[in-house]
Amino acid sequence: FCLLVGLVFCFMFMLFSTFEESLERSEAALRRLALTSDANKREIDQAREAHQDAIEKVAGVKALFDVVSAYRAKALDSLPENFDEDTFIRLSQYEKVVERIQNLNPVHFPSAFPEVFLKENPGFDCVIGNPPWEKVKVDKHQWWGMYLPGIRSMSVGNMNAVIEEFRQERPDLDEAYERDHAEARQMAALIRRTFDLGAGDTDLYQAFGWRFWHLAAENGAIGVVLPRQALASPGYQSWRKTLLTYGAFHDVTVLLNTGGWVFDDIHFQYIITLCSILKGAGHAGHIAIRGPYSSRSGYKQRSLPTRVEVAEFLRWTETAALPLLPSENALATFRKLRAHPRLDQSDKILASLWRARPYAELHPTHDKHRFILKVGQIDMKPSTIWPVYGGRSFEIWNPDTGNYYASVNAETITEHLYKKRLRSSRNRRSVFSEFDLEYLNDRSTLESLHPRILFRDVTNSIDNRTVIVALVPGELVAVGSSPSLVWPKGSARDQAYLLGFLSSMILDWYARQFVQLHVKFYHLNNFPIPDADPNTDPIAARVVEISGRLAAVNDRFAEWAAEVGVPVGSANEEPVKSDLIHELDACVAHLYGLDESDLEIIYTTFHERTDYSERHAAVLEHFRRWGEL
Repeated sequence: FCLLVGLVFCFMFMLFSTFEESLERSEAALRRLALTSDANKREIDQAREAHQDAIEKVAGVKALFDVVSAYRAKALDSLPENFDEDTFIRLSQYEKVVERIQNLNPVHFPSAFPEVFLKENPGFDCVIGNPPWEKVKVDKHQWWGMYLPGIRSMSVGNMNAVIEEFRQERPDLDEAYERDHAEARQMAALIRRTFDLGAGDTDLYQAFGWRFWHLAAENGAIGVVLPRQALASPGYQSWRKTLLTYGAFHDVTVLLNTGGWVFDDIHFQYIITLCSILKGAGHAGHIAIRGPYSSRSGYKQRSLPTRVEVAEFLRWTETAALPLLPSENALATFRKLRAHPRLDQSDKILASLWRARPYAELHPTHDKHRFILKVGQIDMKPSTIWPVYGGRSFEIWNPDTGNYYASVNAETITEHLYKKRLRSSRNRRSVFSEFDLEYLNDRSTLESLHPRILFRDVTNSIDNRTVIVALVPGELVAVGSSPSLVWPKGSARDQAYLLGFLSSMILDWYARQFVQLHVKFYHLNNFPIPDADPNTDPIAARVVEISGRLAAVNDRFAEWAAEVGVPVGSANEEPVKSDLIHELDACVAHLYGLDESDLEIIYTTFHERTDYSERHAAVLEHFRRWGEL
């Protein structure tokens, strides 16, 4: 953690002449050390003396940084008001400070490289690094899996039961787990007190990214290998916006680790970014992107990067997330899609008619005591048991795969969700704060009783599909891996309209530019949805009809289908089903304002190992027919 803890407040303290003089004294000693070779004993002795001389002269500055680091790590309650060397040297020798610094083992760059930070333009001219990509947390299942081989293949309920039993048998390991867990939490808290990381898990690459930026001199260059999340996660937006304002992403090259050609020790589906960054406001104004490249040969044949003005780039998302464009020509198609309003945009024409917000109904850990995870755990009639949906419980246009996360007692879970809905409505940030009290008090309106749209949280941008949604029937609940859409305003026809876009390959192509491993709420809220009115636009009306027919697969959707105005089970058989899916893509493309060249880009770049030429041809036929009407 040497890069993480040191250098705390260093630039502020370096303004004080006392410590600047100390650094200058150490600089002379270090330069003498650098000129000393170890060819013979005399020169070895000289090197040893020069090194000791440098250590003594930099002791005051090192003590200052040690004390500040210990303060940040909560080993001290306050910092002294008297900024003199003797005070900080004395504090640095306190037992609790020494112990904390030994555990952290920080490197304070100004004291380690005074010649770098005392020059006219302080900082390194070039910083190159491949920081660790590790979350600062202890994963319970992964930690215990080291001692219980095979448990990761168990169901969640059985895995937790085995772990709890083993913890009772091995109190020594239980103590070690709790100690590791506490240390990880302390380190994460320390990193977050030092860097602006936003919400989400603390990852080491985030801290290193900030450190590289602070270490670079004005007009310096940074070359860093980062995971895709660094350029897309909302928690890291402050770092991206800082770089875009006071520097530039001079070149961002995206690599797909297919077959492990980049790194053979990380997941082969991982996306890696090679970021070349220039520091200095004079470089700001554009961002350059190229890739993704899925092989060494493709990377060697790479073209010039696509340049995008920062002003336009910042309009694409609120978080300055970088899209993963498959080609330079794809930028024009992307811009047409992005021209439409966000799903959560409140000033849409249709905002007065419908509004959809994502919502995670049950948490797999916090609510696990409500689940029936073992066969025979309770003895109840089947009619009183509901399935708990996870991400694998549905597919596109298939509302029930039969693969459930768990099951629940219907009566107790509906009572819990009813009270939870009332309680959360008092929070202004809750989705239920937008509902009136009459609706919330009516138990019959409970979301789990009615058909609704679920989407998978866990996904992958290089699978055959990324956005996987379905209209599922009532009388079921869902865990966080399959969030639902809650509608403060809207009808079944509005649900069918939105479902049609979310299920199309057109929107999926857009989503793949941002999503990697999860469809988060901020992804979904940012999806562009054409602001068309099915009551006046015939193509929008056709989207509602097709989506409704494909979703209403059986009588469990009868009431919903009647409201949409479509028959039940009319699109279950081939070739009708496939033809409607192709026509839906065509209608969605028209509403986005795409042309035939855009469709070619979408279907030829959607997945490099899948041939979509037949689907492309079928969609194109419908697209031309609707274009003539």
